[in-house]
Amino acid sequence: MSSITTDMLRTFVKTRKANGVKGPTANRDLASLSRMFTLAMKEGELQGKPYFPREKESKPRKGFLKRPEFEQLRDAFPKHLRPLITFLYETGCRY
Repeated sequence: MSSITTDMLRTFVKTRKANGVKGPTANRDLASLSRMFTLAMKEGELQGKPYFPREKESKPRKGFLKRPEFEQLRDAFPKHLRPLITFLYETGCRY
């Protein structure tokens, strides 16, 4: 981990974006790596960490269903899928 630099992180983001990944997804990747560095520092395994450059975030999504609309949609699914659909709706999970 001590050989990872800010320039390497910038190259990583460029490569991810060249492979079709959007900036916010690259930010999530960097956030995970940054957390690993933080934990390693907390355990005394590292003395410091590089700067983690971030991409511009997207605007918040729009067009979410209100509860009555969701229930109507959920009820159109087969019964065995309704718990899954409810979980996805309640947690805001994306595929």
